[in-house]
Amino acid sequence: YQLELLSLCVAKRANLVMGHADSKGHSHLMAERYLTDDIVAKYWQPVGESFFSMVTKPTIVEAVREACGDDEADKVGAMKKGVAAAHAETVMAGTGWLPSVMRTVNS
Repeated sequence: YQLELLSLCVAKRANLVMGHADSKGHSHLMAERYLTDDIVAKYWQPVGESFFSMVTKPTIVEAVREACGDDEADKVGAMKKGVAAAHAETVMAGTGWLPSVMRTVNS
């Protein structure tokens, strides 16, 4: 049940960050107030199957750059996408990195 609630809050926050409101024009205050980046990062990690395989290689390189720095991003940039995705999953584990759509407005 807890993960289902978290999923709902993440979806609501993504709508909020993207500037969407519900059908009545309400912003999603619960998601905005209580779902911090730290909480989201605790339950969501970028992994090869569900994230890196779905984005472009330049997106993978930029994510690694944000989470791990230029040297690691340069290594990933020299790899084929499948290898880059697997490597990114490994080096980004535990960094707390989130895609921009999942970050709070102030992040």
